[in-house]
Amino acid sequence: YAVFKGEQVAGILPQLATVTSGATHRADYDADLFAKLRARRTALAQAAGVPPYVIFSDRSLADMATYLPQSPGSFANMYGVGQAKLEKYADEFLPLIQAYCAENGLAEKRPPAPAAAPARQIAVAATGKSRMEEVVAAYNGGQSVAAVAAVYNVKVSTIINHLYNAHRAGLPLRAADDLLELVACAPDLRQRALEAFVSLGSEFLRPVFDALGEEVSFDDLHILRLHVVSQQSLDGKIRRN
Repeated sequence: YAVFKGEQVAGILPQLATVTSGATHRADYDADLFAKLRARRTALAQAAGVPPYVIFSDRSLADMATYLPQSPGSFANMYGVGQAKLEKYADEFLPLIQAYCAENGLAEKRPPAPAAAPARQIAVAATGKSRMEEVVAAYNGGQSVAAVAAVYNVKVSTIINHLYNAHRAGLPLRAADDLLELVACAPDLRQRALEAFVSLGSEFLRPVFDALGEEVSFDDLHILRLHVVSQQSLDGKIRRN
């Protein structure tokens, strides 16, 4: 908690198990294809001078190695594949998946999530909770912000606001790196913003916006602030990303 007041806190936070659980705990993904996808991701990351997770998380690659998307539409249904990453990386990963499937006689599989979303919406709505509580329950249950936004047919920013208001109301939030996948700014700016929230506090966005020379949008700052406050339960420390 002290670090959010601007005090110095020493120590290194261990890697969270939830970051890679989507890949390492999935039993049905194709390990050989997963390795090929990781190699392609590494090559792209090195060429761009960014960490591999900026391209795709392990969970995204595990989805691809499980459901074997064969078209841009199917590729867009994989975890962590938004419109921007679809346009930027579909041509890099789809041919690899298609060639692997053709070589091994494999066919595309349908992900279960899209069919389950309406049922999830009905089940949550039947609890009598407020919308904010429903959103928190879905998010803490493991759904991504984008998935929750799709269930309620609202913008991602609306879900971000619900989650931040829940934090302010004292509701616990899971700490998840998938929030960072929604940020559009460059990794160096993202890290500077995270550090600015630690030193300046998270109550207001304007001081951080000004400290960064107006280089990070308020949309990104809303997401980064939520990432920061969701770490408060982790011994008052913030992990470098």
